[in-house]
Amino acid sequence: MSRGLPGEVALVLVADAPTVGTARLVAQVAAILEAVPPGSVLVIERDGPASAPASDDAERFARLRALRELTAACGAALVVSARVDLALGAGADGVQLPEGGLDAATVRRHFPGLRVGRSCHDAGGLTRAALAGADWATLAPVWAPLSKTGEAPPLELAGFEALARGAALPVVALGGVRAERCAALRRAGAGAVASVGGVFDAPSPAAAARAMIDAWRGAGPAP
Repeated sequence: MSRGLPGEVALVLVADAPTVGTARLVAQVAAILEAVPPGSVLVIERDGPASAPASDDAERFARLRALRELTAACGAALVVSARVDLALGAGADGVQLPEGGLDAATVRRHFPGLRVGRSCHDAGGLTRAALAGADWATLAPVWAPLSKTGEAPPLELAGFEALARGAALPVVALGGVRAERCAALRRAGAGAVASVGGVFDAPSPAAAARAMIDAWRGAGPAP
């Protein structure tokens, strides 16, 4: 398996299940995947301490199976936040590890078929993720998150660029991402952009996702 983000991913869609609700989330993901080019979206299903109230495992597994069916039909990758066991059981493509969670090297050693992402917030986190063999890292917050109150000061574009260009793995920009910011993030060295509220809180999540992808692709390759 080649390292990095799969295929031509431009948008990492962070599907925060307890916030959005399972039925609404699955319906919105279906509409988004129908509206975007195949392979342009990676879906991270997120459910855990950062989301309240969290789902029980049975509900989460059922949701993951529904998302797996959708993503497989549309050529999109599915990644599960934090839970290697559920990722394996649902037939997902990978797992997104929290910054203080299980080491990427451990997952890669025991489950070489899974792609591994790591959530990071600073240069040290990016370095550790790369050394452990993660395929990509999300770096947040670039700007104040649209979906929740920020717990850390935003990096802003210049701060993000300084970290992303020095990283040894693809860095996905997360936090305050909107369509009008996607081109600048690509020019700043982002490997892709990620969104929670910028898509799911939009009047039309499908249109919001398509606008981000179009803006990203319109910017051309990073210099």
